[in-house]
Amino acid sequence: MKRSPVFGAATGLALSSVTLIGVATPSTVSAAAPTTSAASVASPTPTPQASETPQVYAYAGALPTEIDRGFDRASRAKRAAQAARADAALAKAAAARVRAQSARLAAAARQRALAGRITSGVASVAELRSWAHRAVTARGWSDAQWTCLNKLWTLESSWSITERNSSSGAYGIPQSLPADKMATVGADWRHNGNTQIVWGLGYIADRYGTPCNAWAHSRAQNWY
Repeated sequence: MKRSPVFGAATGLALSSVTLIGVATPSTVSAAAPTTSAASVASPTPTPQASETPQVYAYAGALPTEIDRGFDRASRAKRAAQAARADAALAKAAAARVRAQSARLAAAARQRALAGRITSGVASVAELRSWAHRAVTARGWSDAQWTCLNKLWTLESSWSITERNSSSGAYGIPQSLPADKMATVGADWRHNGNTQIVWGLGYIADRYGTPCNAWAHSRAQNWY
């Protein structure tokens, strides 16, 4: 049976409309479908996991343990002991300096007192010998020379500052002849033991060189 041209035409329009509306064309699919990447499909977003590295918290020292307190007490005690030892050493050194200074002052005072007795003529024989021994050492002579001098002046005057030889008039510890020769050292030669000793040592040095030489001459000649 022949189709009506009108129906057919209408039918064609209807089918064409259905086709356009109900069936998606490739271009329509491409434009309408959402774009999804392969990576987003293959790799889903990972779930956050807890860290496996243990957390380390530093001890601030706000709450010390008994061991810490013990160490602290021991450290303080050690420092206190060291400070005490240092203070004791300083005190000991200061005391030693004071003692040394006191000893020097006392020795100087004794020396001044001895000098006063020597020069005023009231010194003992032992003090006159000690004074002469010091003078011998100051000249650089040895103890052997001092021994010779002690023998010589013991024989001559027994260390008396007022000893006078009744025959010759020789005077004093060194038996100066004439007596006033000692005035070249000091006008106080009659009572000043230092003046007599200084003059006598100078005389021996000039005439004999040493006390031992003077002593040898005295032993041989009975005078010097």
